[in-house]
Amino acid sequence: MKKQLTFALFALAMIGLTACSDEDSSTGPEIRVLTFEDADYKGSAATVGYWSSLIDSKQYEGSLLYGPYDPNTWSYGSVEYGWYDKGNTELQHTLPMNWGATNYAAGGHAISDYTSTDPATGSYLTQLEVHAPNGQGGHNGSRNFCVHNGYSDGSGYSADMLPTLCFGDGVARVIDHLWIKVTNYQLNALTGESSDTSYLKVVATGYDAAGQKVAAEPEIALEQGGKILDEWTKWSLAAMGKVTKVEFNIKGSYTNEYGLYAPAYFAYDDVAVRFDQN
Repeated sequence: MKKQLTFALFALAMIGLTACSDEDSSTGPEIRVLTFEDADYKGSAATVGYWSSLIDSKQYEGSLLYGPYDPNTWSYGSVEYGWYDKGNTELQHTLPMNWGATNYAAGGHAISDYTSTDPATGSYLTQLEVHAPNGQGGHNGSRNFCVHNGYSDGSGYSADMLPTLCFGDGVARVIDHLWIKVTNYQLNALTGESSDTSYLKVVATGYDAAGQKVAAEPEIALEQGGKILDEWTKWSLAAMGKVTKVEFNIKGSYTNEYGLYAPAYFAYDDVAVRFDQN
């Protein structure tokens, strides 16, 4: 009788735990993912091929990402380039202004589907390209992804304004994670340049609803001691908590009298954002 009673109490406890578990999962945050794939775009129904329309016809000096070149100042004019994942993650990006202009040479996030099976093709002329042995560039075999360009190191030769992701509706949320890897330009440049003590990393800095920096600054190595991040890798940004925007900077041991000389790029895809359930 005692054994039967004990078993009955155990069964009731397990039912209670299951009920609590189900309740917790139902009230947990909804996860929405920015994939950069046209089929997943939730914006205006009239916008066909939204993400693909943001891929420039040339990787370098294309008309979408670069304004006219001025040989007297060795600089490019401004362009109006940006994107908004409206109705889904609400993440938004616009090119930052540096050196008096907004263009990809001054930093930013550009949508891409450029790939190469040969790491040796990587150069500034193929800056939007990732190494893809199977011909599929995005994370998990998808087509599109995004490429960050830009850094700031206080050397006087780097940008003042870093590329950012922000929430277009102004609501602070947790960016749970994204998937990241080096570009083919970086892969080619870092191969043979790295050493046991070399490193190149991305640092994320978040800002809360009051515009203040949050304490946690997640980082991930693009290259560390000769190991290069040439596979899509999950990078958690959840430690920042709820933010309205996040800046990305690139730091490393590849420096000279002009500051960082390694290509200041990375590719990212499938950005996951937590949405609180009402």
